[in-house]
Amino acid sequence: RLLLKLATCFDVSTVEYQRLQEGCSRYEALSRSLRRKRKEAETTNQFWRTYSGKTTDALRQPLRRLVEESSNKSLTLQNAGRFSVNWFILFNDALIHAQFSSHHVYFLATLWVEPITDITASSNLYGIKVTTPEESFTLLASSPQEKAKWLRAINQAVEAVLTGEGNGPGVPAVSRTASYIFCKDLRLKDASYSGRWLSGKPHGKGTMKWPDGRKFTGTFKQGLEDGYGDCIMPNKLLNKTDRYQGHWRDGKMHGFGTYKYATGQVYEGSFHENVRQGHGMLSSGKLIGSSSSVFVGQWLQDKKMGYGVLDDITRYSTALD
Repeated sequence: RLLLKLATCFDVSTVEYQRLQEGCSRYEALSRSLRRKRKEAETTNQFWRTYSGKTTDALRQPLRRLVEESSNKSLTLQNAGRFSVNWFILFNDALIHAQFSSHHVYFLATLWVEPITDITASSNLYGIKVTTPEESFTLLASSPQEKAKWLRAINQAVEAVLTGEGNGPGVPAVSRTASYIFCKDLRLKDASYSGRWLSGKPHGKGTMKWPDGRKFTGTFKQGLEDGYGDCIMPNKLLNKTDRYQGHWRDGKMHGFGTYKYATGQVYEGSFHENVRQGHGMLSSGKLIGSSSSVFVGQWLQDKKMGYGVLDDITRYSTALD
Protein backbone atom coordinates (compact mmCIF):
# COMPACT_ATOMS: atom_id res chain seq x y z
CA ARG A 1 0.00 0.00 0.00
CA LEU A 2 2.82 2.39 0.84
CA LEU A 3 4.42 1.75 -2.55
CA LEU A 4 1.11 2.41 -4.29
CA LYS A 5 0.71 5.71 -2.42
CA LEU A 6 4.22 6.73 -3.38
CA ALA A 7 3.47 5.87 -7.02
CA THR A 8 0.62 8.42 -7.07
CA CYS A 9 3.20 11.14 -6.55
CA PHE A 10 4.58 10.55 -10.03
CA ASP A 11 3.15 10.75 -13.48
CA VAL A 12 2.28 7.35 -14.96
CA SER A 13 4.72 7.89 -17.82
CA THR A 14 7.74 8.39 -15.53
CA VAL A 15 10.40 5.77 -14.79
CA GLU A 16 9.82 6.25 -11.04
CA TYR A 17 6.15 5.34 -11.37
CA GLN A 18 6.97 2.20 -13.38
CA ARG A 19 9.60 1.08 -10.88
CA LEU A 20 7.26 1.56 -7.93
CA GLN A 21 4.53 -0.42 -9.71
CA GLU A 22 7.00 -3.18 -10.48
CA GLY A 23 8.21 -3.23 -6.86
CA CYS A 24 4.64 -3.43 -5.63
CA SER A 25 3.90 -6.39 -7.93
CA ARG A 26 7.01 -8.22 -6.75
CA TYR A 27 6.15 -7.60 -3.11
CA GLU A 28 2.63 -8.96 -3.61
CA ALA A 29 3.97 -12.05 -5.39
CA LEU A 30 6.43 -12.65 -2.54
CA SER A 31 3.68 -12.20 0.02
CA ARG A 32 1.45 -14.74 -1.74
CA SER A 33 4.31 -17.21 -2.00
CA LEU A 34 5.14 -16.92 1.71
CA ARG A 35 1.48 -17.36 2.67
CA ARG A 36 1.23 -20.45 0.48
CA LYS A 37 4.40 -21.95 1.93
CA ARG A 38 3.24 -21.27 5.48
CA LYS A 39 -0.08 -22.93 4.77
CA GLU A 40 1.69 -25.96 3.25
CA ALA A 41 3.94 -26.25 6.31
CA GLU A 42 1.01 -25.99 8.72
CA THR A 43 -1.01 -28.57 6.77
CA THR A 44 1.95 -30.94 6.70
CA ASN A 45 2.59 -30.49 10.41
CA GLN A 46 -1.04 -31.28 11.15
CA PHE A 47 -0.75 -34.40 8.98
CA TRP A 48 2.29 -35.65 10.92
CA ARG A 49 0.44 -35.06 14.19
CA THR A 50 -2.76 -36.79 13.03
CA TYR A 51 -1.09 -39.83 11.49
CA SER A 52 1.87 -40.44 13.76
CA GLY A 53 3.42 -43.89 13.59
CA LYS A 54 6.26 -45.91 12.12
CA THR A 55 5.15 -45.41 8.53
CA THR A 56 4.82 -41.65 8.66
CA ASP A 57 7.85 -41.23 10.91
CA ALA A 58 9.97 -42.92 8.23
CA LEU A 59 8.67 -40.46 5.66
CA ARG A 60 9.37 -37.25 7.56
CA GLN A 61 11.81 -34.89 5.90
CA PRO A 62 12.34 -31.18 6.62
CA LEU A 63 11.47 -29.96 3.10
CA ARG A 64 8.75 -32.53 2.36
CA ARG A 65 5.24 -31.07 2.11
CA LEU A 66 1.86 -32.77 1.92
CA VAL A 67 -0.20 -32.26 -1.24
CA GLU A 68 -2.97 -34.89 -1.02
CA GLU A 69 -3.74 -38.11 0.85
CA SER A 70 -6.42 -40.80 0.46
CA SER A 71 -7.42 -41.69 4.02
CA ASN A 72 -11.01 -40.81 3.04
CA LYS A 73 -10.96 -43.65 0.44
CA SER A 74 -10.86 -41.14 -2.41
CA LEU A 75 -8.22 -43.27 -4.15
CA THR A 76 -7.75 -47.04 -4.15
CA LEU A 77 -5.64 -49.64 -5.94
CA GLN A 78 -7.33 -51.59 -8.73
CA ASN A 79 -7.75 -55.33 -8.04
CA ALA A 80 -6.73 -54.92 -4.42
CA GLY A 81 -7.85 -57.61 -1.96
CA ARG A 82 -10.99 -57.08 0.08
CA PHE A 83 -9.10 -56.76 3.35
CA SER A 84 -6.02 -55.00 2.00
CA VAL A 85 -5.11 -51.49 3.11
CA ASN A 86 -3.89 -49.12 0.41
CA TRP A 87 -3.15 -45.58 1.45
CA PHE A 88 -1.76 -43.10 -1.06
CA ILE A 89 0.06 -39.98 0.08
CA LEU A 90 1.21 -37.35 -2.38
CA PHE A 91 4.08 -35.17 -1.21
CA ASN A 92 5.87 -32.47 -3.17
CA ASP A 93 8.64 -34.91 -4.11
CA ALA A 94 7.08 -38.39 -4.08
CA LEU A 95 3.94 -40.51 -4.23
CA ILE A 96 3.76 -42.94 -1.33
CA HIS A 97 1.85 -46.24 -1.39
CA ALA A 98 1.45 -47.41 2.20
CA GLN A 99 0.18 -50.88 3.16
CA PHE A 100 -0.12 -51.84 6.83
CA SER A 101 3.45 -51.47 8.17
CA SER A 102 5.23 -51.18 4.81
CA HIS A 103 5.38 -48.48 2.18
CA HIS A 104 6.86 -47.81 -1.25
CA VAL A 105 8.19 -44.48 -2.47
CA TYR A 106 7.74 -43.39 -6.09
CA PHE A 107 9.76 -40.25 -6.72
CA LEU A 108 7.95 -37.73 -8.90
CA ALA A 109 10.87 -37.06 -11.25
CA THR A 110 10.36 -40.56 -12.70
CA LEU A 111 6.59 -40.86 -12.42
CA TRP A 112 4.00 -40.48 -15.19
CA VAL A 113 0.21 -40.44 -14.81
CA GLU A 114 -2.61 -40.38 -17.34
CA PRO A 115 -6.40 -40.85 -17.25
CA ILE A 116 -7.84 -44.17 -18.39
CA THR A 117 -10.87 -43.33 -20.48
CA ASP A 118 -11.96 -46.84 -21.47
CA ILE A 119 -12.49 -47.91 -17.85
CA THR A 120 -14.51 -44.80 -17.16
CA ALA A 121 -16.74 -45.29 -20.18
CA SER A 122 -17.49 -48.99 -19.71
CA SER A 123 -17.94 -49.51 -16.01
CA ASN A 124 -18.11 -46.15 -14.22
CA LEU A 125 -14.68 -46.71 -12.72
CA TYR A 126 -12.52 -43.59 -12.64
CA GLY A 127 -9.08 -44.88 -13.50
CA ILE A 128 -5.64 -43.27 -13.38
CA LYS A 129 -2.68 -45.13 -14.87
CA VAL A 130 0.60 -44.67 -12.99
CA THR A 131 3.86 -45.52 -14.76
CA THR A 132 7.25 -45.79 -13.04
CA PRO A 133 10.59 -47.17 -14.33
CA GLU A 134 9.93 -50.68 -12.97
CA GLU A 135 6.16 -51.08 -12.71
CA SER A 136 2.79 -49.74 -13.77
CA PHE A 137 -0.48 -49.89 -11.88
CA THR A 138 -3.97 -48.43 -11.95
CA LEU A 139 -5.58 -46.26 -9.29
CA LEU A 140 -9.35 -45.89 -9.00
CA ALA A 141 -10.85 -42.64 -7.80
CA SER A 142 -14.18 -42.54 -5.95
CA SER A 143 -15.75 -40.00 -8.33
CA PRO A 144 -15.01 -37.97 -11.47
CA GLN A 145 -14.23 -34.98 -9.26
CA GLU A 146 -11.72 -36.96 -7.19
CA LYS A 147 -10.12 -38.33 -10.35
CA ALA A 148 -9.68 -34.82 -11.75
CA LYS A 149 -8.38 -33.55 -8.41
CA TRP A 150 -5.76 -36.29 -8.08
CA LEU A 151 -4.66 -36.03 -11.70
CA ARG A 152 -4.21 -32.28 -11.39
CA ALA A 153 -2.42 -32.55 -8.05
CA ILE A 154 0.02 -35.24 -9.22
CA ASN A 155 0.77 -33.54 -12.54
CA GLN A 156 1.35 -30.16 -10.90
CA ALA A 157 3.64 -31.74 -8.31
CA VAL A 158 5.60 -33.57 -11.03
CA GLU A 159 5.89 -30.38 -13.07
CA ALA A 160 7.12 -28.48 -10.01
CA VAL A 161 9.85 -31.07 -9.45
CA LEU A 162 10.94 -30.94 -13.09
CA THR A 163 10.80 -27.18 -13.61
CA GLY A 164 11.10 -25.76 -10.10
CA GLU A 165 7.85 -23.87 -10.58
CA GLY A 166 4.85 -24.75 -8.44
CA ASN A 167 2.15 -22.80 -10.24
CA GLY A 168 2.33 -24.23 -13.76
CA PRO A 169 -0.57 -25.63 -15.80
CA GLY A 170 0.11 -29.16 -14.57
CA VAL A 171 1.21 -30.70 -17.86
CA PRO A 172 4.62 -32.27 -17.15
CA ALA A 173 6.79 -33.36 -20.04
CA VAL A 174 6.42 -36.98 -21.13
CA SER A 175 10.06 -36.80 -22.26
CA ARG A 176 12.34 -35.57 -19.50
CA THR A 177 15.80 -35.76 -17.93
CA ALA A 178 16.07 -37.56 -14.57
CA SER A 179 18.11 -40.02 -12.51
CA TYR A 180 17.02 -43.36 -11.06
CA ILE A 181 18.47 -46.43 -9.31
CA PHE A 182 16.88 -49.74 -10.36
CA CYS A 183 16.07 -52.29 -7.68
CA LYS A 184 13.73 -54.91 -9.23
CA ASP A 185 14.75 -55.37 -12.86
CA LEU A 186 17.10 -58.39 -13.03
CA ARG A 187 19.20 -56.99 -15.88
CA LEU A 188 19.51 -53.56 -14.28
CA LYS A 189 19.38 -54.42 -10.57
CA ASP A 190 21.20 -51.76 -8.52
CA ALA A 191 22.24 -49.94 -11.71
CA SER A 192 21.97 -46.16 -11.77
CA TYR A 193 20.76 -44.27 -14.82
CA SER A 194 21.01 -40.57 -15.60
CA GLY A 195 19.67 -39.16 -18.81
CA ARG A 196 16.59 -38.85 -20.98
CA TRP A 197 13.33 -40.71 -20.32
CA LEU A 198 10.12 -41.33 -22.23
CA SER A 199 7.05 -42.61 -20.36
CA GLY A 200 8.98 -44.60 -17.78
CA LYS A 201 11.77 -45.92 -20.01
CA PRO A 202 15.32 -44.67 -20.65
CA HIS A 203 14.99 -43.15 -24.11
CA GLY A 204 17.52 -40.86 -25.72
CA LYS A 205 21.01 -40.00 -24.51
CA GLY A 206 22.04 -41.22 -21.07
CA THR A 207 24.52 -43.09 -18.89
CA MET A 208 23.91 -46.41 -17.14
CA LYS A 209 26.30 -47.59 -14.41
CA TRP A 210 26.28 -51.05 -12.82
CA PRO A 211 27.75 -51.91 -9.38
CA ASP A 212 30.26 -54.32 -10.98
CA GLY A 213 31.91 -51.46 -12.88
CA ARG A 214 30.11 -51.69 -16.22
CA LYS A 215 29.27 -48.32 -17.75
CA PHE A 216 27.32 -47.51 -20.90
CA THR A 217 27.16 -44.00 -22.31
CA GLY A 218 25.10 -43.48 -25.41
CA THR A 219 21.61 -43.76 -26.84
CA PHE A 220 18.70 -45.74 -25.42
CA LYS A 221 15.40 -46.73 -27.02
CA GLN A 222 12.49 -47.92 -24.87
CA GLY A 223 14.82 -48.95 -22.05
CA LEU A 224 17.49 -50.72 -24.13
CA GLU A 225 20.83 -49.65 -25.57
CA ASP A 226 20.06 -48.71 -29.17
CA GLY A 227 22.11 -46.54 -31.50
CA TYR A 228 25.69 -45.45 -30.89
CA GLY A 229 27.22 -46.15 -27.49
CA ASP A 230 30.45 -46.48 -25.53
CA CYS A 231 30.52 -49.40 -23.09
CA ILE A 232 33.24 -50.21 -20.57
CA MET A 233 33.23 -53.72 -19.05
CA PRO A 234 35.62 -54.87 -16.30
CA ASN A 235 37.71 -57.99 -16.83
CA LYS A 236 38.27 -59.30 -13.32
CA LEU A 237 40.70 -62.01 -14.44
CA LEU A 238 43.15 -59.52 -15.95
CA ASN A 239 42.17 -56.65 -13.66
CA LYS A 240 41.65 -54.48 -16.74
CA THR A 241 38.68 -53.45 -18.86
CA ASP A 242 37.16 -54.35 -22.21
CA ARG A 243 35.70 -51.46 -24.19
CA TYR A 244 33.23 -51.39 -27.06
CA GLN A 245 32.54 -48.27 -29.07
CA GLY A 246 29.97 -48.66 -31.78
CA HIS A 247 26.38 -49.38 -32.68
CA TRP A 248 23.76 -51.22 -30.63
CA ARG A 249 20.30 -52.61 -31.28
CA ASP A 250 17.80 -53.92 -28.71
CA GLY A 251 20.40 -53.92 -25.94
CA LYS A 252 23.08 -55.80 -27.91
CA MET A 253 26.18 -54.89 -29.91
CA HIS A 254 24.89 -54.79 -33.47
CA GLY A 255 26.36 -53.08 -36.52
CA PHE A 256 29.81 -51.56 -36.93
CA GLY A 257 32.01 -51.08 -33.90
CA THR A 258 35.43 -51.32 -32.29
CA TYR A 259 36.06 -53.74 -29.42
CA LYS A 260 39.25 -53.28 -27.40
CA TYR A 261 39.91 -56.38 -25.30
CA ALA A 262 41.68 -56.39 -21.96
CA THR A 263 44.23 -58.75 -23.55
CA GLY A 264 45.33 -56.01 -25.93
CA GLN A 265 43.56 -57.36 -29.02
CA VAL A 266 41.42 -54.96 -31.04
CA TYR A 267 38.56 -55.97 -33.32
CA GLU A 268 37.12 -53.44 -35.74
CA GLY A 269 34.20 -54.50 -37.87
CA SER A 270 30.67 -55.86 -37.89
CA PHE A 271 28.73 -57.31 -34.95
CA HIS A 272 25.47 -59.25 -34.85
CA GLU A 273 23.67 -59.60 -31.52
CA ASN A 274 26.80 -59.35 -29.36
CA VAL A 275 29.10 -61.54 -31.53
CA ARG A 276 31.55 -60.76 -34.33
CA GLN A 277 29.85 -61.47 -37.62
CA GLY A 278 30.47 -60.12 -41.10
CA HIS A 279 33.62 -58.33 -42.25
CA GLY A 280 36.15 -57.36 -39.61
CA MET A 281 39.78 -56.87 -38.68
CA LEU A 282 41.42 -58.35 -35.58
CA SER A 283 44.75 -56.92 -34.45
CA SER A 284 46.84 -58.83 -31.91
CA GLY A 285 49.88 -57.51 -30.11
CA LYS A 286 51.83 -54.34 -30.93
CA LEU A 287 53.73 -53.43 -34.04
CA ILE A 288 57.06 -53.88 -32.24
CA GLY A 289 56.02 -57.05 -30.43
CA SER A 290 57.24 -60.58 -31.17
CA SER A 291 53.74 -61.97 -31.87
CA SER A 292 52.02 -59.15 -33.72
CA SER A 293 49.43 -60.08 -36.33
CA VAL A 294 46.42 -58.74 -38.19
CA PHE A 295 43.55 -60.79 -39.58
CA VAL A 296 41.20 -59.20 -42.11
CA GLY A 297 38.27 -61.21 -43.31
CA GLN A 298 34.86 -62.73 -42.65
CA TRP A 299 33.45 -63.79 -39.29
CA LEU A 300 30.50 -65.99 -38.34
CA GLN A 301 29.21 -66.54 -34.81
CA ASP A 302 32.35 -64.92 -33.32
CA LYS A 303 34.73 -67.17 -35.34
CA LYS A 304 36.87 -66.62 -38.43
CA MET A 305 35.02 -68.01 -41.43
CA GLY A 306 35.62 -68.13 -45.18
CA TYR A 307 38.15 -65.93 -46.98
CA GLY A 308 40.56 -63.82 -44.99
CA VAL A 309 44.09 -62.45 -44.87
CA LEU A 310 46.38 -63.08 -41.90
CA ASP A 311 49.36 -60.77 -41.83
CA ASP A 312 52.24 -61.63 -39.49
CA ILE A 313 53.70 -58.14 -39.02
CA THR A 314 57.06 -59.30 -37.61
CA ARG A 315 57.74 -61.65 -40.53
CA TYR A 316 56.22 -59.53 -43.30
CA SER A 317 54.34 -62.55 -44.61
CA THR A 318 50.76 -62.95 -45.80
CA ALA A 319 48.60 -66.07 -45.74
CA LEU A 320 45.12 -66.95 -46.85
CA ASP A 321 42.73 -68.51 -44.34
